[in-house]
Amino acid sequence: MKYFYIPIAAIILFFTACKENHDTHQGSPDNHIETGELQITLNDGQKWELDDHTQMMFKAMTERVDAGGDINAVGKGLKSDLDKLIQGCTMTGEAHNQLHAFLTPFIPAVQKLSTNGSAESLKTVEELLQKYPKYFE
Repeated sequence: MKYFYIPIAAIILFFTACKENHDTHQGSPDNHIETGELQITLNDGQKWELDDHTQMMFKAMTERVDAGGDINAVGKGLKSDLDKLIQGCTMTGEAHNQLHAFLTPFIPAVQKLSTNGSAESLKTVEELLQKYPKYFE
């Protein structure tokens, strides 16, 4: 039962740790993209620009997955990277909101990978990381 609360706590922590500004909306309905669990609005057809910290952490997570190795170690490393991403969040505005839309399925996928280390959960994380550069720069 405790594994049920961990992803929920991570999501709550992320949403409350960041400085949010929900008053800005630069996207339009024409730029709405649905990809499975992702619902991301592009910035007038362009990718969202993220801060250096966020870019660095996603680069590290992508490199960790691409390097392969023991699935359990990859999962635990991704969990650590995700914690650093959350702790260092300073983003605001609509780019921040769109990052949250991406992280909504990503956080539980990483949590599942870090706790069970299955090939299926690794595949989910890989698929989400492959979608990341389509929306963010």
